[in-house]
Amino acid sequence: MASSTFGLIVPHPPIFVPSVGGDGRRKAQASLDALETARRALDAYDPETLIVMSPHAPAVYDTFLVDTSERMLGSLEEFGDPTSYSWEVDTQLAEAILSAVDIADIPIAPREADERLRGGWLDHASIVPLSFLDPEAHRRVVVLSLSFLALASHRIVGRLVRECAQDLGRRVAFVASGDCSHRLTVQAPAGFSERGKEFDERLVRIVAAGQLEELVQTDPKLAEEAGECGLRSFVTLGGFSGDDPVPTRVLAYEGPWGVGYLTALVGQDAVSAAPTAEEDAHVEVPYEPRDPESEIVALARGTIAWRLGRGEQPTAILTSPRRLRCLLPRARVSPRDCRRRASRRCSRRRRRVRVPAPGRRVARLYRHRGSRAAHIGA
Repeated sequence: MASSTFGLIVPHPPIFVPSVGGDGRRKAQASLDALETARRALDAYDPETLIVMSPHAPAVYDTFLVDTSERMLGSLEEFGDPTSYSWEVDTQLAEAILSAVDIADIPIAPREADERLRGGWLDHASIVPLSFLDPEAHRRVVVLSLSFLALASHRIVGRLVRECAQDLGRRVAFVASGDCSHRLTVQAPAGFSERGKEFDERLVRIVAAGQLEELVQTDPKLAEEAGECGLRSFVTLGGFSGDDPVPTRVLAYEGPWGVGYLTALVGQDAVSAAPTAEEDAHVEVPYEPRDPESEIVALARGTIAWRLGRGEQPTAILTSPRRLRCLLPRARVSPRDCRRRASRRCSRRRRRVRVPAPGRRVARLYRHRGSRAAHIGA
């Protein structure tokens, strides 16, 4: 059985932050509500330190990194928010993790060892979750960078992090920052892949079942084709949480901009501390339409159900004149009138000014980092 721990799986799109996303962020309301639930659970547990593993912190291919600076500082300026965010670092715990992982013969280094690793700098995948979970910066943090070593190594690091906290008598919470597939739709920032949905469905199923050790067996080709950026953080959280089955609660999963966002509580302490009023998780399939069903379709569906004896006869009322017009018999139009109407339509098209849709801004604001895309919605 898993030991008593508090862990969180959280997404990190900058568009979630009000100063970046504005009203447009409400398209991911399920995730915003889930983050609020996670914050209340965290406040109830009241840890001293938040350990954050970020997939967008400076990284080295074959070495884990831990930041041992006195304070972490950063902003979302590249996404339009110049606000400065800052948290104090739990340097004692950071040094203990550095030592324990090194003793276990797993490559690890402090970010301060090389100026190119930008010691003390806070990336957006750390800022976004922390801005929701600890907006007043009351708690200290330790920021870990993932590596591209075997997934099994990440699970071992997670276990060592838990043991270091226990040895110091430190009450901690592990925040696994990461998004799921970045390739759920054709509008997604990294393009479309049919395997994106496959990856996300497997991930949500494993987390919901509390069988986090299964994440280590993820096919590398599946992860690559899905364009994920959270798997290694989630595997590390699995090691921190202990042996399966781990108590979990999926709070939300959705993909409104073609990127999968999973929010979940992991560990007995996390599940126990969560508000009990919201029992149903918000889990959506990103391919299904989000708009309300039209009146005509609803009428047709209700009529079929009535004919099959599965409901009452629907009332044939269409409130929209535009929708009603399509059911009326069409009047005869002379060829001369057709030419006149076509001429007017062409004239209007020439005068029309093309304005890009608001959603295009989300798709254009991105930058590539290796095989992953870091953008306003990722």
